Amino acid sequence: MRKIFRYFPILIAGLLSTATLLSACGNDNDDPAQPSVTLPAGASTDITFASTDAMVPSAICFVATGDWSADILPASEAAADKDVSWLVITPYRGVAGNKQLTAVMSPNLSKKSRSAIVKINSVSNAILFNITQLGSPAGGGEDPTPGTPEAPESSKNQ
Repeated sequence: MRKIFRYFPILIAGLLSTATLLSACGNDNDDPAQPSVTLPAGASTDITFASTDAMVPSAICFVATGDWSADILPASEAAADKDVSWLVITPYRGVAGNKQLTAVMSPNLSKKSRSAIVKINSVSNAILFNITQLGSPAGGGEDPTPGTPEAPESSKNQ
């Protein structure tokens, strides 16, 4: 029993040394910055386009500190607003840096404005851009049928 007590201080010192070494081998950066996306100074998340805009370079601007991706989402749950096929953005993903995405839209032939949300995702956060394309002042109605041209004014009076 005396032999155990004789080696006890050495055992405790060894355990403390091992614990100290193991804790020193951890991550050198205790608070690593997660990749994120942010708005540059003066930028807005509300973006409006004319009814005739077809392609707008640098329409959506943000700063990414790591990998990012983008999604186009409906602006509301209403059935008429769920179709976001009128809007395409490019690119849809990328790496760190100052980013400028191009918005490509089909012309809005309706009198009614249409909206979508562009969500820019990173590991730690997301930015939501509210995109609106104004309705056409000379729009043919609330929901024109694609591929069905309106009759010329002269043939309507006959």
